[in-house]
Amino acid sequence: MVVAGAWAVPILAAATALPAHAASDSVVEATTADRSLQRSGTTVLEVKVTDADGTPRSGRAVSISFDSPGLTASPDTGATDAQGVFTSTLTVATDASPGRRVVSATTSDGVATAVVSVAGSLMLTVSPSRVLVGGSASVVVSTVDDEGGPVAGVGVSLESSGAVDVVDHDVTTGADGRASTTIVWGDDAQPGMTTLIASVADGSWGQSRTVLEALAPLEVVLSPMLLSPGETGRLSVLTRDASTAPTGGIPVSLSVTGSEVTLSSSSVTTNGRGTAVVDVVVAPGAARGARTITAATSDTTASTEVRVTDPPSSTELSGFRAPRAVAAAGARAFVVDGDSLASLDSSDGTVTARMALGQGIEGRALTLDGTTVAYVGDVAGRVVVCDLSQNAVRAVVSDPAVSSPIAQVSLHSSGRRVFAASPEANAVVMIDPRTDTLVRTLSATRPVGVASGAGSLSFFFYVVEADGTLRYFDERDDRAYSVVDLGVGAGGPMVVSSDGETGWIAATSGSSSWLVTVALRQATVTQAVRLAASARGIARSADDAYVYVATAAASSSITAFATDVAKVAGTFDAGAAALSVAATPDGTRLLVPTEQPGVTLIETGLAASSSSGGE
Repeated sequence: MVVAGAWAVPILAAATALPAHAASDSVVEATTADRSLQRSGTTVLEVKVTDADGTPRSGRAVSISFDSPGLTASPDTGATDAQGVFTSTLTVATDASPGRRVVSATTSDGVATAVVSVAGSLMLTVSPSRVLVGGSASVVVSTVDDEGGPVAGVGVSLESSGAVDVVDHDVTTGADGRASTTIVWGDDAQPGMTTLIASVADGSWGQSRTVLEALAPLEVVLSPMLLSPGETGRLSVLTRDASTAPTGGIPVSLSVTGSEVTLSSSSVTTNGRGTAVVDVVVAPGAARGARTITAATSDTTASTEVRVTDPPSSTELSGFRAPRAVAAAGARAFVVDGDSLASLDSSDGTVTARMALGQGIEGRALTLDGTTVAYVGDVAGRVVVCDLSQNAVRAVVSDPAVSSPIAQVSLHSSGRRVFAASPEANAVVMIDPRTDTLVRTLSATRPVGVASGAGSLSFFFYVVEADGTLRYFDERDDRAYSVVDLGVGAGGPMVVSSDGETGWIAATSGSSSWLVTVALRQATVTQAVRLAASARGIARSADDAYVYVATAAASSSITAFATDVAKVAGTFDAGAAALSVAATPDGTRLLVPTEQPGVTLIETGLAASSSSGGE
């Protein structure tokens, strides 16, 4: 997750090649939409194939390649459309080195090339990249020309996210192309990720970003945080020295508020790995609510909570053939069950209605517009629009070029777009829900998640790609904006907080999974928590207090993440590996389609909140 140094993506100058003429008298042209790009910026490459008279040639295979690293194309293969055109998005790598690149568009009718040049680069290095809260780090900014030589006299501004103080916000490079300053974490700063950004006022050097991490000298973690009367949890204590390394032999005193929660020991000494463990015991009959556990050394204190809840329980619901996706709104929940959509009473899981989705439809993803319309994505790239008041299919919308499974469906907060991500098709299908018609299809590299912006960021929508790239798009014109590297090399389904400020992604690559938290306004990853099993789905509670991740674990397949303390609070057992999850409007129940196959209704034992949805 932590990057000690990062190259900025500087200006990318693009040149259009002369047309290439094949022996067949076909003409192949390659052009780029923009002549310059900022860091992680994108531009559209258009390849056009015509005959000698200018008549478009459709169905011509196209392959994009580069003579050296630093650029990628998405997609990098395809075919020309009815207008003889193939388009691809070119992206500059965040670590692209200066120099000239040749983009080649190879077709069955000839080859066309375009030359792009990565100009001078801005580099940002911070040492150390991991510090204790209250510590400091040295910052060095470097500027080099396209031959790698130093550039003097460049004014660079430094800004940070989080509670970090930059001693000199504005610095100027010297004869060696370098400038230095210091950043300081205050004693009241919170542990977590911080992004430092270096930029030049006129934008000519792009930006350089480095992710830093502040650690607490004393850390306490209770697993699980959610405990019922009569249960026991384990409290882990970790001590670190000034270099952030775990340190042993440190005495730690422990205390807990109230008399209904006790600790197996009130004092411990950390071992050679810097850790110590005690039991946390909740008395039978303990009152519900939170208690604070405090750990203290001679230098510092840290605390966590134990949250006493009602005992969770679960009920396996019968009558399902192939449940895959679930969402909840009002007093109802909806489950995509193969070729049908089942409507349930969310209080007890009773199926109250069932709608046939149509012949050949096999549902995979679901989102709701309240309790009036459901949008179901299927295995063949189609979106089925369901009128819930009439219990009938209103329309089936598709792009003929997209025929592979939909991974996630999202209704934009404006009500003007529905997005359906199809990773195998490298596409996000965009639908106008007011007319139930296809608007267009957006090219993306294996999009495995899509979500709408909210609050003051509601004009955005977000696309998560399988390699761990989060892309921002403006819903009003589909233009690309920021790009965030999730830092885990994986992507997955996404949900956004009700105020639009935070995004959570359940990222999976093979058997490795993380819950990644992103500060959306700052375009910064603030945390990545490792999960015990592959993630399949994600939902949040309406008050944003908890995020739930459906995993492939055979038991305890739902992970609950407490957003206020940014920690895993506990797990819930759905009886089998989970496929997706949704929270009921009051937050007291979860509905979980499983591999059994079946649907499990879980009583969480948590206090009631306001409305919520699931993805």
